[in-house]
Amino acid sequence: MDVVQFAVAQDAAGRTDEAIKVLRRAIAVAPSDRTKFHLAFLLLREGKYEEGWGLWEHRPARVGWGGRLSFPEWDGSPIKSLLVLPEQGFGDQIMFARYVPMLRSQGVEVTLFTKPDLVTLLSQFGVATFAASGDVKIQKHDAWVLCGSLPRLMGGRISSGPYLSGAATTRKGGIGIAWRGNPYPDPNRSMPPDIAAGLLKQTGTLSLDPEDTGARDFQHTADLVASLDLVISVDTATAHLAGAMGKPCFLLLPHHADWRWLRGRSDTPWYPSIRIFRQPKRGDWDTVISEAVQHAKAIAYSRTELS
Repeated sequence: MDVVQFAVAQDAAGRTDEAIKVLRRAIAVAPSDRTKFHLAFLLLREGKYEEGWGLWEHRPARVGWGGRLSFPEWDGSPIKSLLVLPEQGFGDQIMFARYVPMLRSQGVEVTLFTKPDLVTLLSQFGVATFAASGDVKIQKHDAWVLCGSLPRLMGGRISSGPYLSGAATTRKGGIGIAWRGNPYPDPNRSMPPDIAAGLLKQTGTLSLDPEDTGARDFQHTADLVASLDLVISVDTATAHLAGAMGKPCFLLLPHHADWRWLRGRSDTPWYPSIRIFRQPKRGDWDTVISEAVQHAKAIAYSRTELS
């Protein structure tokens, strides 16, 4: 077991402070991108953003970008035009897209490249938005940046208001469920199919899985979400979408969750409309589902009383 594996094991056992110390000692002796990245993960999950964002620059997504473009990577200095490039998953791109309006407000002409399924949705920003697929021709800009570097370069600010929207469909109210996400890098964040089926039956809700809705892209899903009262979601792009729209969302997290949701909190600075329910122990979906359903029923009852 190497030092990173040891630190990961310490963190999984609830000894996060010790895991951080282990990684700091390792970096002092033999710094590596892998060690720094794992330390960034822990620091960001602890809300230690100032140090964490700097170490986040050692993430694997950055590998291979140096020298690929004829203009420089953005260092945060004043510029007139900026090419924003995609990285990681759909949820990450939705999350970091919040910085596009902030850049525009500073007078920066932004060109946004993103995954094809996000093009229509992110075109809402009113900037040139293109699919990053196939043979792409890139015009010269003052600088380029990977979207995951924007929090650090924007001074660590987190805009918390809604920044995306959908056009409500004919459906009126109700709850939408997103029960699974990409199994990489964490298969534990998705519900087992039998548990998900039980939740859908128990609540009589709408599955937001594209295979069930026939959604063509994320804008179509946004339109469905806009028609709902509430979204209940595991850690997947649908939760980011609901949060970015300001839609009430119950986020169901595995016992050992991703850095962006911090640790031990029921709220998140990234999305004020999200309420977090965390597994008390590994694999315990029954508890988080029961808590979320109880709160959903309370909301429904309150609205009935008020109507």
